[in-house]
Amino acid sequence: MFAPDTKEHRLRQHNQDFYGGVKFVNQVLARDENVLLEPACLVIDLGNGADLKTERSRDTLTEFTGTPKFIARSISFGGLLYSREEADMPLLDGSLAGYRQFMHATEYQVAHSPGNPEPAKVEFTHRLFHDAESTLWVIAWTLITSAKTGSEPESGPRGDFSEFFYTMRNHFPQPGYPDPREGLAYVSTKPERWRRALHPDLAMLAPMLANMFCYILPEWARRPDLDDEHVHEALMRLLLAEIVKIKDHGTDIEIDIGGRQPPPPRLGM
Repeated sequence: MFAPDTKEHRLRQHNQDFYGGVKFVNQVLARDENVLLEPACLVIDLGNGADLKTERSRDTLTEFTGTPKFIARSISFGGLLYSREEADMPLLDGSLAGYRQFMHATEYQVAHSPGNPEPAKVEFTHRLFHDAESTLWVIAWTLITSAKTGSEPESGPRGDFSEFFYTMRNHFPQPGYPDPREGLAYVSTKPERWRRALHPDLAMLAPMLANMFCYILPEWARRPDLDDEHVHEALMRLLLAEIVKIKDHGTDIEIDIGGRQPPPPRLGM
């Protein structure tokens, strides 16, 4: 969802106390909290969305049915993930060091736990990091189905694109059944997979997406000692690193959102 580029919208965001703690990217890049807010893009998890093309009764149209392909894996499964992986919080160092004070005031540290709680001792419930994971699935789907404006049509096999596209498109949550995106999440931690899956003009985003999936892969419910917003923070830091790199290198491009032609399905998909 792209925020409208209008004076009225910027002033409305500036005057509402609700947004007082939000750091807009133009504030961070300018390293000045007093510059006029310039909202450019709103990324949401689509958990409160509804597919209006699906036939249902009038009453159910008032319910928050969610968008199945973007739901967090453990919520889709209805229980804790089996993953014992851990991940480190991305650091705000190097070229990002000067932006630290303009990001979140809290420094999140993800120290490896000496011993994870047993699954039976961890309460399964919806948590903030599930929203962050849903947001990442939205980011990944948006980028993999997009291309640079004016790009030439692709040719040749596109197996990695096809696997991601049809696994996501055909996914529907079934509590008690494995989420087919679990395997997709594992392979999505490999930058080379993203370089092959993304449109060639967007392949430079492969490391960012791989690092994001590395961070959402663990079952963070086993780390109740961590700040509730640590996964959101990790994704924001990785986004900031990519934005700063694009800004410093002057490599910004105009993206045709959803403009990439769907790949042919692989056998059995």
